[in-house]
Amino acid sequence: MKFTHIRHGSHIIKYKNKTFLVDPVFADKGSMSSMPKARTKEKNPLLPMPFSFDFIKDLDGVLITHTHFDHFDDKAIEILPKDLPIFCRKPDKKKIEKNGFSNITLVDDDRIIFDDIKVTTFSGKHGIGLEGFLMGKTTGFFLSDTTNQEPKVFITGDTIWFDNLNNRLKKEKPDLIIAFAGAAVLPFGKNITMATRDIDQLAKNSGEAKIIAIHMDAWSHYFLTKDILNDFIKDKTYKNRFIIPTEGQSLDI
Repeated sequence: MKFTHIRHGSHIIKYKNKTFLVDPVFADKGSMSSMPKARTKEKNPLLPMPFSFDFIKDLDGVLITHTHFDHFDDKAIEILPKDLPIFCRKPDKKKIEKNGFSNITLVDDDRIIFDDIKVTTFSGKHGIGLEGFLMGKTTGFFLSDTTNQEPKVFITGDTIWFDNLNNRLKKEKPDLIIAFAGAAVLPFGKNITMATRDIDQLAKNSGEAKIIAIHMDAWSHYFLTKDILNDFIKDKTYKNRFIIPTEGQSLDI
């Protein structure tokens, strides 16, 4: 498979000769307001798109973990073809449909979506207490190849570490984890995405899986940066399992 990091949670996966876009956010740098009590007062996104939109013509489908503005934005809604296959869970269908997309497949359990590609969903925990309630439901995706020619991939979506995540890792045993990090914080409460303590638990409880850590540096309310995470893992026994890609970087797995 081939992984290409775009920016924040947006990335492209080429898997079994099918090309999937995950969580499309195409906004120009600085075109959205900053967040209150954020790491910086700069406007969002903090980083530009790393390349043009030529890749859209090669897409076979889009995976949506949830429809918050930093995972599915107005510019993506404008640019993406309305008949492009979109895969999501039921809580997100209404918003996607309302924006004119007509080829939506609900993946609320196991489903073969193309040939030998199976998708299994995971319900994340987007924070605890009031902030978790306000953030609503999020989805993670396990991609597997029924012919076993590709690695089993887990896209975490926005979640913190919790018991059910640990249980699913033990059950699914992914070969590759695409971890949405960043330690995002609202103006109140604790982090709503993975901080270093969550990443540490993820690494310690995922066997020998490689971990691609993304979802950092592009939004003002995300406090875990690539530099901080690199410093955190540099002395860990699992450091060689980690990849922290730059925007626009492609990896053959």
